[in-house]
Amino acid sequence: MLDDLEEFALQDNAQIAGFHPEWLYAGLDPKDPLHFEKRSPFPTISVVRESALKNAQHVTTRIADDNLRILSGFDYDDLQTRFSRLLLSSSSSSA
Repeated sequence: MLDDLEEFALQDNAQIAGFHPEWLYAGLDPKDPLHFEKRSPFPTISVVRESALKNAQHVTTRIADDNLRILSGFDYDDLQTRFSRLLLSSSSSSA
């Protein structure tokens, strides 16, 4: 399936963005709150056409800046506690 997505991305000029419950950005301190920008309760793949990103560049840049500003204001351990609760509620509601 991943090979098919990569082929689609190459042919249709799309970008693939992954989200995962244990996401870590390379090079950041393991307790940097910014890791939560790409965390989700379940592994998720988002496929976006590059033309859509180019048309919304000013918006996507603002979102990234806002994410950095907001997440930097939180304590990592507090975010981890909240995220763990979210994971627990997600797993209990899908059972």
